[in-house]
Amino acid sequence: MIDHWHIHSFEILSSTQDVAKQYLNEGRPLPLAVQADMQTSGRGRSGHKWVSSKGNLLASLVIP
Repeated sequence: MIDHWHIHSFEILSSTQDVAKQYLNEGRPLPLAVQADMQTSGRGRSGHKWVSSKGNLLASLVIP
């Protein structure tokens, strides 16, 4: 059971996935979510560019 999420929100990020990995490597508490209103270098599956228009839900989750 997950009791408390650590949510980190930003206006603009290069990639929510990159920041989530950085926070995981820093030992930040889990579970965590990284959310952005806009990404400048988002990636999808197999490294494909992810279109990240403002107004879409852009988030990466790290769940233990």
